[in-house]
Amino acid sequence: MRTQQSFTRADLFQGLEQAAVPLGPERAFAIACDKHPLDVLVDAREFFKARSARGLSAAASVSEADGIVCGAIVRYALVAAERYVVGKVEEGADRHRPDHDPVRSSDHLVACIEAAMRLGFGLCFSAGNPQPENVFRLVHPVPEPGVSGEEGEALSAAELLATLERGELQTGRDFDRNYVKTIIKKRAKKLQTGLVVSADAEGRLQSADRRAELLQYLKDKFELQTFFHQRAHETMPRWAKEMQDTLLHALGPIFAISLENAKTKEESMPEKTDQQAPR
Repeated sequence: MRTQQSFTRADLFQGLEQAAVPLGPERAFAIACDKHPLDVLVDAREFFKARSARGLSAAASVSEADGIVCGAIVRYALVAAERYVVGKVEEGADRHRPDHDPVRSSDHLVACIEAAMRLGFGLCFSAGNPQPENVFRLVHPVPEPGVSGEEGEALSAAELLATLERGELQTGRDFDRNYVKTIIKKRAKKLQTGLVVSADAEGRLQSADRRAELLQYLKDKFELQTFFHQRAHETMPRWAKEMQDTLLHALGPIFAISLENAKTKEESMPEKTDQQAPR
């Protein structure tokens, strides 16, 4: 990357291209970690805005080297975003909460970044996709302890498989839990980071006990990390709304998102009650 002027002359590294120490990937990463996160976010935003003005998107690379440069600056922006979230969470005295407590952000992308910081998991992005490749929206409520017809590992495996395939639940089919675990392990190896599921803290999952139970169940049975998402924008504390709007604006040119259309199109989890008839 040190030979690519689009990288070394980016605003992120302004004034450093003539320094005695070559501006290679390691030094660039150190700079991204040392600079104020808002400086990095603004510079990364301007880099991709300039590309957009030339008719190029973050996903459109004119060469292999160009793709490497874009990928590097996206990673630096995400490092800065996580550092920014750390500061805002500490500012809001919101750091030390149970893992099953919902994240504060209502937008799913920002919620993923916030949860990654809180719970310590990685995020994997691919060009042109504004949502992490390793995070899956749990649209099928997996275990229903104490509800007839809603228990058992085979049913849970079927519901999880539908989630991982981002498809419809195949009712009436049971899958071996170890088969689904194998899929999870192989996909995590391919992405080089663990798989994560997110669930809306709505319906039965408004209960802290139910959330804690589901989190532990998915960890023990399928080795999955889980976080919970509160999609009600009006319930966000002011610091969280400020954090979310700032990140959506900064990351907008990178992931082709805007404050107007940032809501995910993924299906929300259907609400179920303990009185619902078994399937």
